[in-house]
Amino acid sequence: MPDWLSEHIGEIALLIYIVYPLIKRWWDRRKQRREQKPKASATTQPRTQPRTETETRTPAGAGTGTLPGTRTRPKEADFLDAARTRLGRLKQETARLLLQAQTDPRLARLAPALREDLLGRIETIERSLRGNPTISTIVQDTTIIQGLEELLRHLDAMAQQRTGGRSPFLADADAVADSCYAPILELARIQGLSLRTSQPVSVTGDWSLSVVPRFASTRVAPLRLPAGFEHSLWHWPAIAHEVAHDFYFSLENIERGLRGRLGLPNRVEVPRSEMELDAAWLRRLYGAWLPELFADVLGTLMLGPAYVETMLRAFRDPGSPQRTAAIFQDGGVIDQHPPERLRVYMATRVLHHLGRHDAAAELWERWENDHPNVRFYYLPLGGDWVGLSDE
Repeated sequence: MPDWLSEHIGEIALLIYIVYPLIKRWWDRRKQRREQKPKASATTQPRTQPRTETETRTPAGAGTGTLPGTRTRPKEADFLDAARTRLGRLKQETARLLLQAQTDPRLARLAPALREDLLGRIETIERSLRGNPTISTIVQDTTIIQGLEELLRHLDAMAQQRTGGRSPFLADADAVADSCYAPILELARIQGLSLRTSQPVSVTGDWSLSVVPRFASTRVAPLRLPAGFEHSLWHWPAIAHEVAHDFYFSLENIERGLRGRLGLPNRVEVPRSEMELDAAWLRRLYGAWLPELFADVLGTLMLGPAYVETMLRAFRDPGSPQRTAAIFQDGGVIDQHPPERLRVYMATRVLHHLGRHDAAAELWERWENDHPNVRFYYLPLGGDWVGLSDE
């Protein structure tokens, strides 16, 4: 016996004593499972008989590809039926309001929008939804229907207000807006301009004086007048400013043409440091202010000194003259409203171009007397105000 074997024989015997029972147990279990497995018979044939009714029974919903308790997805036909139903209801409500507008003089201004902007588009969608439109067409038309429903709600609200107790005041506001629109409509006719709006419609509420830009693609221009507007004579010339806004938004390509010709951006970011305040950046400021300055120029052209007088009374702030020269920001970009001092100055320059030199000089002198020693425009920069020379 080798020396190494005699030296470790005790350990080997102990290892065999422990491992052998484990190996034997595993072998017995394997043999037992093999004996329990059924043996295939040589005479066994594949089953060819059809299953019985019990064997072929399928779970509920298996034939339709859905499980019990699940909801089926709507098909294209369901979307189409829903769109047609929604469109039919919209057409019925529009026709009702149009009939009311055609028989009530107070609502006559709403008739063009109801007839052309609503019923005209409804008929276009009806043609689109005939036959078997694609799901893409159905979705697109449903989106348009949703927008037309919103337009009808606004027109219906206007109708209710105009048939209420404030209708005499609204008629006066309509008349002023018509007078401001008259030269614009004539210009559009002579020049062959594609101007959508044809009827200003005054509405009152808890808001500032404004026109609603989203209606620029319709034939109605809602002119929103704040509460108490009718109680001051000097509020009324401001209607010209809102009429000019609607002209700007509803005339095709005017904004793109002006910005392209003048090289002005749509928005101007607030500079990060004074290093960016060069002549090019200062010129870009007018891109942020273009719609407001356009409306001021057109308002001055329409009403002359009366419009500028309205500006003086609205912007006057002798207690804080520097504030009238502040350039404000809105969320990291320059606010769309220019400094009030600049607006008054540019309006007086328009009067000079109209030959109204005396009126222009008198109005600017009054402004300067109320706001003395303002020689800078002030820009918020880095938590402080930076003065920009008005030269």
